[in-house]
Amino acid sequence: MKPLLVHTSLEARFALNLPDIDHLPYFAPLKEAYKAAERRLVETADSVAAIPPADRTFENTALALERAESDFQDAYLPLRFLGEVSPDARQRRMAEAIEKRTSRFFLKYGDREDLYQAYKDIAGLVGSLEGTDKKLLEDALRSNEYKGMNLPPESRARLKAVRSRLSDLQQQFGKNLAGVFEGIEVTRDQLAGLPEDYVKGLDK
Repeated sequence: MKPLLVHTSLEARFALNLPDIDHLPYFAPLKEAYKAAERRLVETADSVAAIPPADRTFENTALALERAESDFQDAYLPLRFLGEVSPDARQRRMAEAIEKRTSRFFLKYGDREDLYQAYKDIAGLVGSLEGTDKKLLEDALRSNEYKGMNLPPESRARLKAVRSRLSDLQQQFGKNLAGVFEGIEVTRDQLAGLPEDYVKGLDK
């Protein structure tokens, strides 16, 4: 039996060097929604960093930052999702620019000495915490070490450069993968169980 070829055309791919979202004139609501989420996170981080060491608690430091970062993700992920599913090429381009900006933002955010010091100030609380609170603080301290915060400045700068390059490659790989619709070849029997209207619409 002659196979059916299931495919769609290859989508156009965008270059990795996307412009900053400020230079994309369309979809102002998306830009403003992202910027507002970014501002809220920075404002919370600044407030946490300003707390005197003697006044630090798990709640006003680790938990406050966790909630702020979670709120940022809740605002950012729907915008990123548009880059995967929107039929509008301009909207996808905006979403991809936002994703690139977010990557750069978190590289800078994760390199903040004052936030690292805030976590160090409450590191001694690990033994007095239980359950998810203890896990949250342990993970936060470990994450800072993975980002190289405890390394000498020169080594940390090198690690940051490597992480930045990896982020670029990851974004490019994701776009390339999402843009491939080369299809597969199957026989009519292998399509058993699919709706007949769908099968009739496939290329032969």
